[in-house]
Amino acid sequence: MDVDHTRELWRALGLSEDDVRVYQDLLGDPQAAPDARAHGLGLTPGALDTALSRLEALGLAARRDGALLPARPSIGVTALAAERRAQLSRAEALIGELEQVFDARPPGTALPEVLTVVRGRARVMERVHELVESARASLDMIDTPPYVSGPNPDVHDSETNAAGRGLALRTIIDYSALDNPRHVRDMLRSVSEGQQVRLSSRARTKLVIADRRRALLPLAADPAFGEPAVAVVSHPELVGALQSLFDVLFDLASPLEPAGAAQPASRHGTPLTGDEEQLIQLLSSGMNDTGIARHLGISDRTFRRRVSALMNRFGVESRFQLGRSVERHMSSGE
Repeated sequence: MDVDHTRELWRALGLSEDDVRVYQDLLGDPQAAPDARAHGLGLTPGALDTALSRLEALGLAARRDGALLPARPSIGVTALAAERRAQLSRAEALIGELEQVFDARPPGTALPEVLTVVRGRARVMERVHELVESARASLDMIDTPPYVSGPNPDVHDSETNAAGRGLALRTIIDYSALDNPRHVRDMLRSVSEGQQVRLSSRARTKLVIADRRRALLPLAADPAFGEPAVAVVSHPELVGALQSLFDVLFDLASPLEPAGAAQPASRHGTPLTGDEEQLIQLLSSGMNDTGIARHLGISDRTFRRRVSALMNRFGVESRFQLGRSVERHMSSGE
């Protein structure tokens, strides 16, 4: 099993790479002193405490006589996987409730105060803008192909304006959306603006939820199924069900951290250029090598040469070490 696939499996259980490394280190040496463990793993004391707290909360570690000891994998990991499966099953079951409401409506009519069906490309885009602009506290979104329209900067501008109003914005982006260079640029721009962006392989339907009170759910976004149509949901229980689905998927998704928060220097004291920061950020996003090269407008060979040069500048031997080295430089402000 390759490293990327293994990492994705851990992420499905809600564990970050740091969580996994700390858990594995606990399994091998549960008695190590915190400072020694943090130093051995290349983590700050704060990052180690965060990982240990998450492991305890997820049932992968427990305190005994004042010491935090790891749970046996056959027990802890199995229980965690079972809990995640149960969460996803409950979330997926909510779709059935929405389908029942939709199927129960008389032909050609909308259900007042429950949901309204909007059809047609122009009207769908109007409702998307309306929902985003009407939000006052929070905006949660799932972004996945296919798209009602091509790259639309107006949609992202609306999100930027919402962030400027002080809204809490959270977005889940399906990995398949990374094939579109325009969406990649919008994603990186969102992160630079302080929005919370996460990547997932489970985002199978678009969704927009404003203020946890109104939601927009596509009924047909693919031209193969006719004209685009969305359901505008306002019933509190149905919106709550969709919010629960979003929260579960967001918790399982992989955070995309902002690049360029500081100008990290290599071991030779040379700051990263904007292109180099973007390359490292794309590597951390989970995009494959070919996709990154295409997005940057360079050949696969040039891409590999640039990654190799960065690894040499930071004195590391793997991409994981490169990401960790850059992260440490950013956090320390060096």
